[in-house]
Amino acid sequence: MKFFWLGSTTLHWMALVLVFQMTWQLAWALEAPGRPGLPPHWASAQKMGIGTSYEAYDLDGRYSPHSRTAPISRVWFTLADGVLTETYFPTIDTAQTQSTQLLITDGKTFLEEEKNGIHTIEWLSPKAPIFRVITQDTQNRYTLIKTFFTHPEKNVVFIQYEIQSHVSALTFYLCHNPRALNGGFGDHGKIMDQAWMAQEENHVQVLKTSIPFVSSSVGFSGVSDGLTQLKKNFSITNFYDSASNGHIRFVGELPKIDSLSLTVALGFGFTPKETAETTQKALQENAEKLKSQYSQEWHSYFNKLLDLSPFSQDQGKEFYTSTILLKAHEDKTYEGAIVASLSIPWGDNFEGNNFNLQLYSTTRGTGGYHLVWPRDLFHTARAFLSVHDIDTAKNCLRFLKKIQYGDEAGTWNFAPRVIPKQGAFPQNTWVDGEPFWQGLQMDEAAFPIILAWHLWQVGELNLDEYWPMIESAAHLIATSGPWSEQERWEENYGISPSTVAAEIAALICASDLALAKGDQEASQFWVQTADQWSLTPGDNVEAWTFTTSGIWGNGKYYLRLDGASLTSKLEPDYLAIWDPNDTKKIALANASGIYMEKEIMDGGFLELVRYGVRSATNEFILDSLPELDEKTKIITPLGPAWYRYLYDGYGEEGQGRLWTFLTAERAQYELALLLKRKANPKIISSTLDTYIRTLENFANEGHLFPEQVWDQGAHIGEGTGSATPLIWTHAEYLKLLRSKADQSPFDLIPIVYQRYKDY
Repeated sequence: MKFFWLGSTTLHWMALVLVFQMTWQLAWALEAPGRPGLPPHWASAQKMGIGTSYEAYDLDGRYSPHSRTAPISRVWFTLADGVLTETYFPTIDTAQTQSTQLLITDGKTFLEEEKNGIHTIEWLSPKAPIFRVITQDTQNRYTLIKTFFTHPEKNVVFIQYEIQSHVSALTFYLCHNPRALNGGFGDHGKIMDQAWMAQEENHVQVLKTSIPFVSSSVGFSGVSDGLTQLKKNFSITNFYDSASNGHIRFVGELPKIDSLSLTVALGFGFTPKETAETTQKALQENAEKLKSQYSQEWHSYFNKLLDLSPFSQDQGKEFYTSTILLKAHEDKTYEGAIVASLSIPWGDNFEGNNFNLQLYSTTRGTGGYHLVWPRDLFHTARAFLSVHDIDTAKNCLRFLKKIQYGDEAGTWNFAPRVIPKQGAFPQNTWVDGEPFWQGLQMDEAAFPIILAWHLWQVGELNLDEYWPMIESAAHLIATSGPWSEQERWEENYGISPSTVAAEIAALICASDLALAKGDQEASQFWVQTADQWSLTPGDNVEAWTFTTSGIWGNGKYYLRLDGASLTSKLEPDYLAIWDPNDTKKIALANASGIYMEKEIMDGGFLELVRYGVRSATNEFILDSLPELDEKTKIITPLGPAWYRYLYDGYGEEGQGRLWTFLTAERAQYELALLLKRKANPKIISSTLDTYIRTLENFANEGHLFPEQVWDQGAHIGEGTGSATPLIWTHAEYLKLLRSKADQSPFDLIPIVYQRYKDY
């Protein structure tokens, strides 16, 4: 072995290099490896709870600092599988997290995620969305009792945990999965002073706990995060203080004691300093006082509403839930912007490239169902009117007026059809009005007119203010209808009974409003157009959509739609002839197959009765019911339900399941039929109770209605992985209660009914 003499200067230099290398390695050791992490997905869409603070409008019908409930809390939370799932801030269309839950291990033999336990949920007040969830381990090793609510004046979500360990040597970890700015990648995570901070652009979230962690780490999900380490070794051995620009996850170890009470505060803001301070202060406040204020403010909302709970079959549970859910799905910056659901259908199955499906992703992140559809918004606004919340219904119309296309919007080009966008409404939008999907749906142009007419009837519409919106929409319908690029299922072009029903009703309403405005010419044009589409022999809705040579039953029934056939090159034929007796074929969406148009039926023709365009005893209506029920109705153990249409493919395994709001729609038809036949009021009430009870049975343990329920198997009648809750169904439920209270179909438009009651 050879020895080399190194002078003191050389040794000093080498020591400095060694120190620099160690410092550099230590600094980088604090940054987690494995960027960007595995592809992200969202949480289950089967929500069991939705929560946010109640905020009152100011005197101008706005959310502002002058509201009696101000300061305004602009944060929403969702619960699924017993745990906190997506939270939203600062608007209801912007998700910020995926999940927050506990992880449990004995350090040797098992690791359990809280979401996999057995859960029960309880509304701590029927009139406020504050929840207690109890989670039991399948092997009785622990019990978790949790309370969820939001700060009534700050952008903070609270989870109060009571952790009970039934065996020794269990370790509990808190696990938090951010999704800052409505996406999965691009998050920056840091741990500072016992606080977890995640950020993307200027969207910041801070999680703090009432008890300090024993240790904590942030890493890239599926690679270097704590959950991944626990899955491998039942312990965390590599700790990181930061993980930048990826799909990240925080995990922190809690103290090892048999019984532990813990409060988690998850705050949101736009700067790290402000968000950290707000979260810390919220954590130090009296939680019982905050819960009391949160509940009392929601209770105050019901003071002005019509109480429809006596007409329910469950002592009002679903009435209170549905009313709260409708209001809780409204944005608090853009009044009247009410999203379809705080869920992302099948979101927990979106992995890899599926996370960025074109139907669900734009530069603003995932759309899911936290978008505003004019159709859903119309039904929601009508539900608000059913419980006497006039102010929110007015804001819904105000929002629709805001998003209507103007003369600068250009055209839709469905060669050779060219249709101006002016007067139409976006298929759906973000809450600030920016369009998401771009389809033309004529019923969505019709519904704002109908809503305006209803508000005018109760003296709550400034006709001068809304006349340009009404005139523009009615002109579009009269000159470009009844054809539509998409009917209410948003999938096929052509002409459908459901769309025509809305169009005719809207034109009659617009004609009435035109008379009040003094525009005789427009009034006459619109009513004549409605009459032509309704009554012209050989050239009306039946001539277009009622087949007499169908393949089901006696061959006489309304089609789902007509004129959706393909060219010889299997391309869209936007000028296809409307002939319900031909053998032309339609390509169904969701890769469902190609069928003859007259094979495909749905219950859309019942919309003709709902709005008053046809009598409930109309021969075409009655002739269509046997085939509809034979092909689309399932009697579940919980009650009757219907498919959207024959061969629907929108659902698990490429098959559409049973849609809950169709049960409510059928109830409205049955009411109209019984009234037309002058049935005994007791029979009417009993019939409606059957449908009301069925809907209540379809609700899950948190009283939330799913979009679809299973049509077979052990879980028949229970919610699928589709959107839960679906606000449309909750709206239909409230309108059904109101119809029972009035002994009259709530959506029937008197002026339309009077004109066509003999048809």
